[in-house]
Amino acid sequence: TTNIDAYLRLGQILREHNRADRALQVHKDLTLRFGLTKSNKASILQQLASDYLAMNELTTAESALKELVSLDPHNHWAHSNRLKLFERAGKWEEAYEAAEHVLKIEGNKSRKPLARYKYQHGEQLFKAREYHKARVLYKEAIGLDPSFVPAFVAVGDAYCEEQRFEDAVNFWLRLVEAVPEQAHEVIDRLKDALFILGRFGDIVGICQTILDK
Repeated sequence: TTNIDAYLRLGQILREHNRADRALQVHKDLTLRFGLTKSNKASILQQLASDYLAMNELTTAESALKELVSLDPHNHWAHSNRLKLFERAGKWEEAYEAAEHVLKIEGNKSRKPLARYKYQHGEQLFKAREYHKARVLYKEAIGLDPSFVPAFVAVGDAYCEEQRFEDAVNFWLRLVEAVPEQAHEVIDRLKDALFILGRFGDIVGICQTILDK
């Protein structure tokens, strides 16, 4: 009964054989033991979180993962699974923080992978018609990844929703400059906005610029 590892493995085997509820009971029993080391507690929490995930009890799984992270801040598995849960729940601010931890643990100095979390958060605000706040996040995404095309497109769309077509055109032209091979993503938008502004001839010069680049 003093062999914690044996019970951890037993629970894992039960879970792998589609008996997550039984695995959960085995692992819960371990939490009642006295004299558990920090390493023991972390191992038990990881198995508990896995049990809850297998049973699709996501809220409880997130709580177990949060506790595991507080106990073992550099646990890659815990941060990665928290990230998946946040993505699934559309909690993009929390997902951004979890992704930062994952990148740090992996030794990845690039911040480009974080751009999509800012963008997704911006999309939530866009749908709520909070266009200014959405643009702030879209621009933060571009700051993290200067070639993140969806954010360029979205900034212009947010301006258009406020009838600020001149600002939209100017921002989409930044995409043409920064990522000319993706200019097709905004060419129709530019044509429509320029038509509204009465600048019918401008699209010819823009197309020539794209071709030149």
